[in-house]
Amino acid sequence: MLENVLLAIHDHGSRTVLTSLLRTTASSSVAYRQRTEAEQWLDTAGVERPYDRPAGLLSFGNKKLLALARLMAGRFDLLLLDEPAAGLAPHMIHRVGELLKMHVRDRKATIALIEHNLSFVADVASLAYVLRSGKVHDFGPPDEVLGRTENREIMIGL
Repeated sequence: MLENVLLAIHDHGSRTVLTSLLRTTASSSVAYRQRTEAEQWLDTAGVERPYDRPAGLLSFGNKKLLALARLMAGRFDLLLLDEPAAGLAPHMIHRVGELLKMHVRDRKATIALIEHNLSFVADVASLAYVLRSGKVHDFGPPDEVLGRTENREIMIGL
């Protein structure tokens, strides 16, 4: 699973054929720093150790944390997430929310997400949009938008 995060960190543009073939001390030093950084991202996300096992062996929740670690390691300014809290236990939902808020705070990133867990949306979002028939029906602060009876009826399909 460590390789998942290393791919996000690795500077693919700086490698040349020569440095790839020679594997110089400098490139070993870079590889060590990247591995250390990848481990730090996995620690930050809260992925269970050991990090040298295949990602396919992780629990569903840890796979989601691994995906978030990879995204955060990539230092993206915009994340598009589809149902990041879906299928997670309450403690994992809280963890994912904290990671997203941390990324916004520390990176000044924008996160657009589609989510049906309204309490999760209320916790992590600064703006909420309700779509109806593919168009924006309402938007604004989550507590206002999610509190409107009409919007709740739309969201739960009544």
